[in-house]
Amino acid sequence: MSVALLLVSHPGIASSVIENANHIWPGKQPELDYLEVPFDADTQAMQTAFQEKLHKLDQGDGVLIICDIAGASPCNITAAKNSHQLVRICGLSLPMLLKAYNYQDQPIDELACLVIEAGNKSILQLEQQE
Repeated sequence: MSVALLLVSHPGIASSVIENANHIWPGKQPELDYLEVPFDADTQAMQTAFQEKLHKLDQGDGVLIICDIAGASPCNITAAKNSHQLVRICGLSLPMLLKAYNYQDQPIDELACLVIEAGNKSILQLEQQE
């Protein structure tokens, strides 16, 4: 059992998060792909690319979609109806992807909760050092 991961973002974000996660956790090769949506992208072409990536990734345990910004074009592209078991979340960050790597064997709804929790816990106000 392994939930696939699909990161969807503005240009340069998803690929950078994946690159850094793979540097921190070398050798981890989850069912993972990304789609970066250019600012001047044709929406229909991007929706087609999204559907193709879903079809390639989904091995039956679902696909967790992690978008960068709720309501932005990359996120909106993921909203189209399809036949895959999906959970869509927003706020893509390195801590979220690392958590997804570590718990990819969990059921998709549990994985989504763990990933959201990791994102929330990584936002901190740090005390100034004296």
